[in-house]
Amino acid sequence: MIHDENFDVVIVGSGLGGASVAHRLSSKGLKVAVLEKGAWPRRDDGDWRAENILLKSRYFGSDQIGVRQYEAKRDKLTSFNQNVGGMSVFYGGAAFRLREQDFDGWALSYNNFSPYYDEAESLLEVHGQMKEDPTEPPREKDFPFAPIDFNPPAQRIYNAAEKLGLRPFHIPLAINFKNPNRDNLCIQCQTCDGYPCKIEAKSYATTIFKKAMKNACPPKIFVGVTADRFVISRDRVESLEIFDSEGKRFSIKAKAFILAAGALGSPPILLRSELHEFPQYQFIGRYLMRHCNAVVSYVFPFRTNTLGDFHKQVAISALYNDWRSKNKLATGIIQDIYTPEKSVVSAFAPRGFKFLAGAFSQYIQNLL
Repeated sequence: MIHDENFDVVIVGSGLGGASVAHRLSSKGLKVAVLEKGAWPRRDDGDWRAENILLKSRYFGSDQIGVRQYEAKRDKLTSFNQNVGGMSVFYGGAAFRLREQDFDGWALSYNNFSPYYDEAESLLEVHGQMKEDPTEPPREKDFPFAPIDFNPPAQRIYNAAEKLGLRPFHIPLAINFKNPNRDNLCIQCQTCDGYPCKIEAKSYATTIFKKAMKNACPPKIFVGVTADRFVISRDRVESLEIFDSEGKRFSIKAKAFILAAGALGSPPILLRSELHEFPQYQFIGRYLMRHCNAVVSYVFPFRTNTLGDFHKQVAISALYNDWRSKNKLATGIIQDIYTPEKSVVSAFAPRGFKFLAGAFSQYIQNLL
């Protein structure tokens, strides 16, 4: 039990942030505890079913938080995934660096982060090609692994974009295509973006935890633990109040605490801690930047992917800075991605178009 042990560092949250710092600190011989409210990913057949993951939200936790976006007058209750590994379990493996201009207005610059990007790419075993991306920021090291060859659909997109002068390139992917020392190589299926990887070929927080377990003092991961609030004494965190899986409240102490519960999980803990004496308190839970994206699909009169395999490989960043002069924001990156399954398309299509959208989606799937 966590309350029966003494730890140097207690980390709240088991996503990429929590896993990375747990790996680093445990490698230095520190005794580290990682607290996670959710459970371990199941890694069964259900994790590769669109209805379970994309519609039924298999990993949603019981927590709901109020989110008020844009000009909304009321909070909207929002649920989110809660599991070991956080949202890294569901990303599609794309591992882009922010560009130099993205740090304009920050107290730190890209150069401050560059060596840590190198370390992160090494830890996640990113596959990519240096100097191929026209907006790529300066880098000291090449990617740990070269990318795999384009599959036919990706090659077709690459060729078309190249003819338009858009300078397409390989998406840097934290997916194990080439390292035989890992447990599993990617089988190049189409259940990557948005799904847990059943065979753990995708690199995310749990991959980092596996590496951390080889350290001389491996971290201990406690699941089913809810971090309630920090107790402050003399401008320092004295202890953390938690609930265990049975709902019992405990208070734990450590030399240091790290809050890494994500953009949605961290603010409620800080707000419950009532840190009014700190000037940063007024910013807690505000200025959240959401990940905005759109998916565009087309219907072709021929089979676009006769092999039915992985093709999230091509990216275009030529338009990335088009809005800089107007609003100082990045336009974004275009990426190759799959057409979702019929049930998913129908569920999110506007009312009146659900059947038609699903039918078109099914037609696309039959062509794949």
